[in-house]
Amino acid sequence: MKLSAVCLLLCITQVAFSQAPATCISKTAVEFDNNCYELFTTNKSWHEAKEYCSNFRAKRILAKVSSPSVLWFLNMLRSSKTQEFVWLGANDELQEGEWLWTDGTKANLTSMWFENEPNNFGGNENCLEMISNRKMNDANCFESHFFICMEVHDSNSPRPTVVNAEKANDKFEQSEKVAFTVGLSKPLDVLLKDVVVYNKVVSNVRDDYNNITGVFRCNIAGLYFFQIYGAANKGKELSLSFVKNKTKVVSLYSNTNQELSLADCKDRFHKIVFLSANSAVLLLEVGHEVFVEASNCGSLYGEEHHVINTFSGFLLKKAIKHFVSSK
Repeated sequence: MKLSAVCLLLCITQVAFSQAPATCISKTAVEFDNNCYELFTTNKSWHEAKEYCSNFRAKRILAKVSSPSVLWFLNMLRSSKTQEFVWLGANDELQEGEWLWTDGTKANLTSMWFENEPNNFGGNENCLEMISNRKMNDANCFESHFFICMEVHDSNSPRPTVVNAEKANDKFEQSEKVAFTVGLSKPLDVLLKDVVVYNKVVSNVRDDYNNITGVFRCNIAGLYFFQIYGAANKGKELSLSFVKNKTKVVSLYSNTNQELSLADCKDRFHKIVFLSANSAVLLLEVGHEVFVEASNCGSLYGEEHHVINTFSGFLLKKAIKHFVSSK
């Protein structure tokens, strides 16, 4: 794919994901939905990345996407550390158009492709890369990218565990599922300190996000990950902030005042700012509220088939002991 006409800059701050629980063999892996994933920020070809993943004491493969929630998580894992594209573990080298994961299972990618992809540009794009906003592209397998590995555990045997004092005193456990993604499918003008109310609900497990008020209300105490993508309408500026209760946590800024030309867009997503993002890990108690607030008078982009402005969050670990957190 050649993206000369697409100009995005993902301005993303780094986020510290929770350290891998004892069920992950790699101490730097992150557990999600009973699997363990690890992002490697070393550039390798697709086949080099595949081999690197397999050369580990645990059975490990290039990551596969088994559900929309896993895709969402992998994109957050990627965007927490890099704006680069990353290799995932599917290819159609055996038969053009027949995409298979490295474990031999069929890859159902129909709803995940970037617009007009896959196109097998030049006749040699046979490997899967994840680009921005949870979308996929077919790429030349010899390109160099970062990559995500996934630990594979035998379902017929118990997963490895480590018992130690730190584990025994851990006040968190991964259990209850809380997750949501909402977005804008139409333009929205906002005034200073307006709460941004996203009109399109993509997912809302437990219904903790209120699409009438625009507020996420915590009903399970624990450690949460939140992320926002912000894009201003053409010729407008936009500044948004995460607010926990009444305190601003992090902000983002988007500016599309300048006229763009194709010459400005040579470096695949990295030249022109019109999409920005930010994220935060927050410790919440029951009753705490998190929402997106306008930090200026602005205008958010929205279109039915191009939902770019999004607000997402999910529970990383549930609290099993009472704790005191800052407001």
